[in-house]
Order: sequence, then C-alpha cells, then structure tokens
Amino acid sequence: MPTGMRGAKDFYKERFGLSDRLAVRLAALLAHKVDLTAAAIECLRDSPALQHVVLHPRLFEATAALNTESLKSLALPGEPLPGSFVVCEAGGWKTIALEEELLAEQGAPEDPEAAQLPALTPRGQVLHPSEIHDLFTRRDIAELELTLRTSADPKEKVTAIRRLALSPASDREKMALFAAALMDREAEVRSEAAQALASLGLAPEVAEDARFLAEGNERQRQSAAQRLGRRFRTAADTELGVLLRLIAGTLRYETSVDVRRLLIRGIEGACRSVARDARGCQELVHVLLTQLRDAAEELGPEVRRVLLLLGEANPEGVSRTLEHELASIADHRIRRPLVAAAIELASTAEARDRAVAQGIAEIEASADPSVECLQILNALGKTGEPVVPAVAGRLLGAPEAAQEALVRLLDILGGRPKTPPAVKARIGLLLLDALRHGHRAARLAVINSLAAADPALPPSTRRALAAELLRSLQEYASPGILAAIEAMLAKLGAPALPPLLEMIQRGERPASRLAAARVLGELAARLRPREAAQVARAASVVMEQLSSGFPDRAVLARTLGQMGSGPAAGKDVVATAAATLRSLILEKGLAHAALDGLGRLCLSPRVEPALKVELLDFFGRILDRDLPDIEARSLGTRKDEVVYALGGEVSAYTELVPGVLAGLRNIARTSSGVPHERAVERLIRTWREIADGRLQLGPGNTDLLLQALRDLGTLPDLPLARREAIAEAIALRRDYLPTVRVLADVLVAAGSAMAPRAAALAEELLHREATDRQLTANEHGIILETLVRLATAAALGRAAGRLRERIVGAVVDARNREIERAAALVRTLAQSPAIPQKLKKRLPPSC
Repeated sequence: MPTGMRGAKDFYKERFGLSDRLAVRLAALLAHKVDLTAAAIECLRDSPALQHVVLHPRLFEATAALNTESLKSLALPGEPLPGSFVVCEAGGWKTIALEEELLAEQGAPEDPEAAQLPALTPRGQVLHPSEIHDLFTRRDIAELELTLRTSADPKEKVTAIRRLALSPASDREKMALFAAALMDREAEVRSEAAQALASLGLAPEVAEDARFLAEGNERQRQSAAQRLGRRFRTAADTELGVLLRLIAGTLRYETSVDVRRLLIRGIEGACRSVARDARGCQELVHVLLTQLRDAAEELGPEVRRVLLLLGEANPEGVSRTLEHELASIADHRIRRPLVAAAIELASTAEARDRAVAQGIAEIEASADPSVECLQILNALGKTGEPVVPAVAGRLLGAPEAAQEALVRLLDILGGRPKTPPAVKARIGLLLLDALRHGHRAARLAVINSLAAADPALPPSTRRALAAELLRSLQEYASPGILAAIEAMLAKLGAPALPPLLEMIQRGERPASRLAAARVLGELAARLRPREAAQVARAASVVMEQLSSGFPDRAVLARTLGQMGSGPAAGKDVVATAAATLRSLILEKGLAHAALDGLGRLCLSPRVEPALKVELLDFFGRILDRDLPDIEARSLGTRKDEVVYALGGEVSAYTELVPGVLAGLRNIARTSSGVPHERAVERLIRTWREIADGRLQLGPGNTDLLLQALRDLGTLPDLPLARREAIAEAIALRRDYLPTVRVLADVLVAAGSAMAPRAAALAEELLHREATDRQLTANEHGIILETLVRLATAAALGRAAGRLRERIVGAVVDARNREIERAAALVRTLAQSPAIPQKLKKRLPPSC
C-alpha cells in the first residue's frame, strides 16, 4: 500500500510548499486517520480541482465511510482531476493516492532497491586463523593502513579495506581505520568501509543503507537517509559514532540538496548524545557549516535547528566552536544564520556580548536587514535587555536601513511588560536621540513605535518626545505621517501638555498650531481625574485663543468640547465649556464646530443633569424651528451640464443638524432617568416626522439620525419598552433599505424578546427578495445581509427552523446567480453555530 505523509501544519508547508489553508486541512485530516501520499500532495499543490475536493466540507463528514467513489463525488462537474485517485485502507488509516502508485508497487520486484545493485560481497571466514597469521606480517598491515590513509587511487583503498578485513589486526584497530574510511571522498570507498564494518558487528541494514548512499540513485539515497535518521534515535554509542561518520562523509561529497536535508534532519535525534563528546560535537558542527557554502538558503533552517539542539545539551562547547568557525567565514549569507545561532547559544556574558556585536555588524552590513537579518533580529529580541547597551553604542552611526531595524528592535524590547523600568527609560532616550538625529526611515520608525508612547517612560522623556514630534510636523507633508505624529502625541499623556500649549499659543506655522489643538482634545479626554488641574489650565488657554486670532477657531471649538468629555475635566471646566460653545453657535462659520463640541461634551460624566436638560431644550429648539428650504440658482451650462449654486441656507443642514443629532445621541447614551428618556423621545419624534414627510433633513442627516437610533436601540441594558419604541419608529421607513439593516440590529439586540417582529421582518424580506425584479445588486446585498444577520442570531423565536431553511435557500440561490456579496454570506452561514449542520450541508463550498 502507498505510504501517506503525516506531519504538523509546518511540515506540509515546508516540505511541499502548500498554503496555510491546505496545510491546516491536511493536518486536520490526520485526526480522522486520513492522509495523502507525497505524489498526491504534489498534485494538490498545483490543481484547483483537487484542492476543491480536499477542502470540501463533506470530506470531513464522510471520513468514516470514505472510499474511492465518495472521493470522486466531491469533484466539481467539468473540472477534471490531475489523475485517477483511489482510497487505500490499511491499519485503520485511509490513504488518498494516485492509481499509478498502486500499479507501480504491483509491478515492482519485491525488493527493487536491492535488485538494482550488485549483491554484497560475502564476509564469511574463508581461512583458518593460523593461515591468516602466516599471510600477514605486521609490516603488511602497516602498509595496508598507509595505503588506506594516503592513496589517491580508490581501487587501491578498496583493496586495502578488503585485505585489512581479513588481516589479524585487532577489531579496535580495524574499527578505527574503517570508520575513518567512511569520511573518504570516493563513494565506493565509503561503501566498502561500511560493509567491512558489518563484519565487525555493524548491523547489516546500516551497511546496506551506506551502500545505497554511496552507489544508489537519488530516490534510493533519500530512502536510505530517512532510514538512517530513524536509526539515530535508538543507536548505541558505538553504532552512533559509525552513523555520524557515515553521514558526515556523505554530507561532504553529496550533490543532492534533498538528500543532504534528510541527512541533517536525521541527526536531530542524536544531538543530545553527540553533544557529550566534545571532539565529535566540534567535528559535526564543522561538517554542518560546510553545507551552507553552496546551499545557505536551502539548508540554513535545518543546520540552525541542529546547532540549537546541540547547544541545548552543550552550550559552551557549541558556542565556542561556532565562534571559532565564524572567524573564517566572510560570506554574509552564511554568517547570518550562524550569528543568530551564536547569539542564542552564548553561554557566558562575554560570549553573548561578542555574538551580539557580530549580529549588529551583520545588520549594518545588510542592504535590507529587516529581511536578510530577520533571524538575527529575532535572536537579539529573545536576548532582551542585555542587547540595549550594544545597540546604544551603534545606533546613531548605523546606515539608514540598519538604523531603522535597530529602532524597531528597541521598540520590541521596550514594549514588553517585563522589561525593567530602568531599561525602558534608556530605550526611551535612545528613541529620542533617533528622532532628533537619526535618518528619515529611523525617525518614521520612532513615530510609529509603541515603546515611545509607553506611560512607564519618565515624564521628562515624554515631554521631550512631544516637543520633538511637534517640531517634526514641519518636516512632513504626507497625511498618513502627520496622522501618525498626532496619534503618537495623543498617547504621551500629561507630560505632553506643556509643549502642546506652547505650540498652540506661540507656534510659527498655522498648520502646526492646528495639529496641536486637535491633539490636545484627544489627549485631554484620556487623562485621569488626578490631572484635573492641568486640564483646567489647558482649557483656559483654549478659551483665551478663541478670542486671540487663532488660525481656525472651529478646531478650537471642537477641541474644547472634547476636552470637557474626559474624566479629568471638572464640573467648572464642563460648565464653562458648555457656556462658551453655546455662545459660539451664533457666530458665522462656527455653528457646526460649536454644536460638534457640545455633542462631544455631552459624553462627559461630569455634565450635571440640569445642564443636560438645558442642552436638550437647546437642541430641541433648533430642530423645532422651521429650517429654511434650500434654493438653487442656475449658473448656466458647462460641458453639457447644468451648474447650480446653493444658497447660504444650506449651512443649517450641514452645520447645525449634525451637531444637534450627535448631542442628543450622546446625552441618551451617557444619561439615565429623565435626560435619557427625553433624548430618546426627541430622536424618535424626529424620525417619525421624517417618515411622515413633515420634516426634511437631507440624506446625510437622515443617515446620522438612523445610526443614532441604532446606537441607542442596541444598548445592552435598554428597557424592552424603549427598544420596542425605537424599532417601531424605524420600521416606518422600511422602504428605505438601509433602515432594514438597522432594524435587524435592534431586533437582534433584543434576543428572543422581540421574536415575532424579527420573524415578520424576515418573511417580508424573503418575499421582497423573491418577487421584486427591480432590485439592484447593492439592494440584493443589503437584503441578504440582513437575512443572514437574523438567521445567525437568536432572534427568530419559534419560526427559526423554517425561516433559517428559507434564508439558506435564498443565499444559495443568490450565490448560484453570482450576486455580489453572496459568497461571503455563504461563509458566514457555514461558520455560524446558530445554523444547524443539516442546513450547512446544503451550502456550496466556500472559495
């Protein structure tokens, strides 16, 4: 029976180059005692049709009854598989293989490998011991030994081995000579030495595998390498020494990378035993390192893994050997994985410091250290805080790419919770130095780092970082970089307030002053009550600037409202901010920003209930007054298009209404009792007026109001009666499809408490999906998403089973019609625990 390949996910990825998805599926199938042969896996890698079969959900469900016919039934119609596949059973396992593999086994001789090589020379004793002594003098034995050690002719060496095997030399002497011959350059000499060792007690199968390694084809050599690797795990000391010499000799002269990889992997099982012998360990390390000269990328991971395993058992010896070997290696491709191993294996502080210095030197020598020196960076990261002094000495003098990599390394080290405060403080100063004096790439790395914003950094460092970041605002024009700088500033906490206020008051560039004002609002909202005095000082500066010619007072208005929303804003600050913002609403160009600020302010836990009631009345009066109709006048035509100009009355909709809606929502979310009830009722009433056609707020404001109702209707602790009132109001505009999604969210938030309403909505949407031929692709998507939202939640009550079946049918039909988003919804249904398994079987395979 063909042999299946079994291993963990990484085995399939590394050995066959499979994707994560396929590797996970093969590893999961092993739990059901299903595997694939190497040939089948090779076909799987390149065949989408076979991938469909292996990833099919029914393959998991049918493993108990899996056979050749059921396997073929999973294939897509019209998509031929890359061969004829069969399911073989043996020992409780089911192996998916190519039919050709069965035929190959049936047509092959019983022992094909042995049949392709000449038979081993018999090693029976043909002479009596007394005759042997008469044939060999001590001089003859010495000459044979000399020939074996010095001759350049492999035939002479083979003859010498055969004669020595018959000689009266001691077994100890023969063992030493034949073991040395296992390291010979010529394959036939190594093969003959292994057979000679069999006469001294070496297992015949080892001698046979040695012959395959020396004289077989590549497939035979790979099989022999695998068998010898398995033998390492149980070999006694004497046999282990022979195996190591055999493999070391083969590695020196083998040309196939695949064979060498298998030989190196085989050594893993013997690392602990090998490490006990200092000289043998040193020789093995040397042999392993020679493998990297022509195959650093292909064999680097295997060599590094063996070195680390040897180092676990003998860290001092392996570390010393590595350090010695590195002194003679100049090729950076070879040095990098070895330096990484040396860093991890360093057994003393002195050895570690030398290895770390070599690692940093390799990073500096690389054009792309984040890729080429990834193993070194990982090893330095594992080493931890002892790396920081070495980085400190090289950071500012490093080339740009290396400096960026070192900054990212410091960010990793400084971001760990267990890093001591003193080390974090030093890392903070190094990041500050890089921000002040580093290359552009390193400065950007600091801007995007986490360690620079660590609250454990000393306040003086965070204040200096804030000042430097504010200065760097003048350097960059990219919106992404400017946003990252502002985000970093907002994380620096109270120590950043003095430089921010300095920039707001006396900054030279308007853009920098505006950025500082935006950051101030976000930062102050995050501060804790113990920093209330500093927030009060900042709020007074903002209010001063509102009347002192600040470049954009609207930004300050929003900042003032955001500052008042945080826990560090006292009642006096909140009250003063509210009064200031209400007065600004009457000023031209500031209404929107002032209302936005008031809306943010309503999130504050320090807003008194009386003030909230005042604000509710204020917001209500704005909505109750007659908003002006928007008039447009034609400006003529341009490129066959009529161009209109809107009047100033449009600002009532773009500036006033959004802020009012946000304020009402925030009061409702953060209040209880009367303010909460009045805010919710006001929003519901406004929505009803829109639904009845008595009020027009425009599409944008309608969506804002709808989202506000959704936010409130999905609150977990909302009373059922209020949730029902919100749902009833929203349902008045079911003709507007975005409303349907919001309504479903509110019903789902109620669980089974509003099941009849949820079931009725599902029925209505199913009917509309099936009968309305005017729906666009986007509208189909909205309806299907809403149905799936209902089907995957506990909101359908008694009708859940029947409705889920119909919803699954509708989604599958949409998938077959290739409606946009239907494929993603199929995956959602397949992954939902709310959908019964019998319904999941009806779903098509997800892509």
